[in-house]
Amino acid sequence: MSDIRFEYPSSGSHNGKHEHSSAVACADIVEEAALDPAKAVLVVTGDFDASVRDRLPHEVRAHWTSTRGDGDVGAKVMAVGDEMHVLMHEYYFEPQPDPSFDYEQRNKMIQRLARHESRHVTMEQAGEAGGPTIDRDGEARRRFLHIADAVISEYRAELDVPLQYDVPFSRFDPKDVATWLRDAITQVVTVEYQRHLDVERLAYSIAQMLEIAVKQLAPIAAKRALSGEAVGAPFDASTSASKDWMEMVAPSWSDFENALRAVPPSRDRVAAEQLARLTQQLADVLNEWLRRLGFEWNDTDHTFLIKAWDLYT
Repeated sequence: MSDIRFEYPSSGSHNGKHEHSSAVACADIVEEAALDPAKAVLVVTGDFDASVRDRLPHEVRAHWTSTRGDGDVGAKVMAVGDEMHVLMHEYYFEPQPDPSFDYEQRNKMIQRLARHESRHVTMEQAGEAGGPTIDRDGEARRRFLHIADAVISEYRAELDVPLQYDVPFSRFDPKDVATWLRDAITQVVTVEYQRHLDVERLAYSIAQMLEIAVKQLAPIAAKRALSGEAVGAPFDASTSASKDWMEMVAPSWSDFENALRAVPPSRDRVAAEQLARLTQQLADVLNEWLRRLGFEWNDTDHTFLIKAWDLYT
């Protein structure tokens, strides 16, 4: 079993029947996925944000937030020296006063999350995380490569979570992601940018909104792959009827899904050259996605242009 460490305790004993057994199960999952289990640690924290900030460089700690789109970060893998730490919220393991509380369902959800996060440990220890950038890459290209690398990591991790571990709300609703993306970009373009008029800040803010959305869409693409659905196959009727989905995501979905289908699961080792090629290809898709959303980020003349406003007015 991988080591279990407790930080910022905010509730009762960690030695109760349910929370202890579930924490041990999660530690076992981390150990199974780790290539070097002795350097993989499960961290159960009562203050998730504080534990993350403690592990970040001092200069970026103040910028950390656990909010992602319409949700919050449920767990996080972080490199600390030569160790990999899997941070999980303490409340996942707390005993509940209601005698009818469904511990089995909760523990299934927690262990599903641990399966996903532990696969990030696999990729980190294999040296397969961190996008390919070279000195001649421009600012825009580096950003697209960074996003592509993050998306590929999410997709690869999710491919190693068998469908039998699915629980309600284990993934975002695709049409809700599309709605959030429109709302977030609208806020950036029509409110925030009008206040600061900083084009570089605008470019990074728009790219950040796209990154959040596509990282939430990656597990959906993985589930479709695991389910044997064809690339570009229609979604359910409610998603297909969503104006936000049809305008913000659908035009780019098939290219996005097709690029990801070439990506292997995290349990398979990948040559650096192959991973670089897959990341470059997905970066191209994301660049085109940004254009379809009305923006053009160009390294040739170092410009970021708003080409169309109609999606946000």
